[in-house]
Amino acid sequence: MNEIENYPLAPFVNALHTVIGRVILVFVAVIIGSALGGITATNHIVGAWEAISSFFIWSASSFLFSVGIIAFPVVFLFALFFVRCKWPLWTVVVVVLLMWWNSNKTIYYLLNESAGAKVQKQMDAMMEDINKRLQENPKSQ
Repeated sequence: MNEIENYPLAPFVNALHTVIGRVILVFVAVIIGSALGGITATNHIVGAWEAISSFFIWSASSFLFSVGIIAFPVVFLFALFFVRCKWPLWTVVVVVLLMWWNSNKTIYYLLNESAGAKVQKQMDAMMEDINKRLQENPKSQ
């Protein structure tokens, strides 16, 4: 007998209890966690698209600059046990939290604290200063 007897939801929940459904659920959790990490790292909704569109670049960077060396093996092990041991579906929240933590740390570091980001901020400040001076003294051009 199904746990959920409600017709509109029962087929979807039953599909999620299969091996393929569980694997797809883990992939969706990875995407959602990455999107949330992008949003919180950039403080803007566009960060979600940025995190998802360049997922492989951020993921490779997270091994070098962030907690990816911890997060990805834990996510992989969780996915194996989640599928094999048939853990409850709500436990996939662990994957969302791990990917949020990884994406948030990586994207924030690369956009704000890395050496390249600091040089970029200095260059932007210099360009703003030059533009301001040119607008104040148009005759010196």
